[in-house]
Amino acid sequence: MRSSIRAMAGIALAVALVLPATVPAAAFAATPDPIVGAWRALLESEGDTVPAGILITADGGVLVTSPDGLDGAAVGSWTHAGTGYRLTVVAYATDMDGAMTMDLTVTLDTPDTLTASGTATLLPEVGEVQMRSFTGTATRIAPASTGPETSDAVLTTAAGLEPTAIAAALDAFRAGFGADNGGQPGSYGQGYRTITWDKVPADQSAPSTYAPDFFNGPAAPRARGVVFAGSAGGLMVSAGRDAGRGAQRFGGINATYPATFRANSADKLFAPLGTNVVELSFFQAGTDVPAVVRGFGAVFADVDVAGATTIELLDAAGASLGTWDVQPADGGLSFLGITLPDPVIRTVRITLGTAPLGPTDGPDADVVVLDDLVYAEPQLPR
Repeated sequence: MRSSIRAMAGIALAVALVLPATVPAAAFAATPDPIVGAWRALLESEGDTVPAGILITADGGVLVTSPDGLDGAAVGSWTHAGTGYRLTVVAYATDMDGAMTMDLTVTLDTPDTLTASGTATLLPEVGEVQMRSFTGTATRIAPASTGPETSDAVLTTAAGLEPTAIAAALDAFRAGFGADNGGQPGSYGQGYRTITWDKVPADQSAPSTYAPDFFNGPAAPRARGVVFAGSAGGLMVSAGRDAGRGAQRFGGINATYPATFRANSADKLFAPLGTNVVELSFFQAGTDVPAVVRGFGAVFADVDVAGATTIELLDAAGASLGTWDVQPADGGLSFLGITLPDPVIRTVRITLGTAPLGPTDGPDADVVVLDDLVYAEPQLPR
């Protein structure tokens, strides 16, 4: 029987809620007790760090699933315990050969953050009882706000240390639009486009800056209908493997970045320079005709601070359709996709953490960069 916290994923991820691939924004409505809602956390035990989360319901229930170790869902209950809470979860996983009970003591530090500690006990069918102690922190999974036009927005969200943690959510978001239209010019009415940065040529990659309209060229494969607003310092796609490890992932700006930023697809990443806010607008692919889309999603690298990294959608008149938070994944990857019933999104404003790329980040700086972008087919406003 496996004994590490990662191998015994039913223990390590006993507070690991995997949300459905698409979650209506309305599901995050106000709840009777402050702890009620969906949370995502990181657990630490015996040198292992594991992404985790939990769903706590208003009727005192706890529902848990795990992508690695639990065979089906785990259920439990919660109660008030002094100024905090106590949660108990019980599950059985066939690949662990035993039943597991997990007791947690939870404290709400702020309305949207909590800390937890506890003990997991594994009762194997054969062999000795095993116990693990752990600590964890969590942030509430919720959009920052939604406007009246986006109250029925659907969120697709995931976060974790490895690309596999967001793969299912990313696939589900893309599948919701239909076929991949690649980089062909013109408008297809349905389907989606994607930008992965990895085939951006060397003359558009670090140390050179990136042309804002590179992915709206008139011919394939660059006709993807996205133009970025320039920033004072320019825009940059990080160098590829041929540039040497020290230069990859913005290593030419800060030597710590190659180890800090994880890529979802191959090597290259994207970021504005001199600012942590970037905007992009949509056009009919390969033309200068303004267009709108009904959904947009992005992969983020190294989101540390809850609520600091956001996606804001704006309509053709420049009015905000809503702003949504990106889930934290310290040292990992986060994905957030937003789908609306109709194509009304003209511009996307992305806030990346709390500070721009720089050679000397302060201890409180949360520096975040972008990887893959996915969006519905750009089309004429109705």
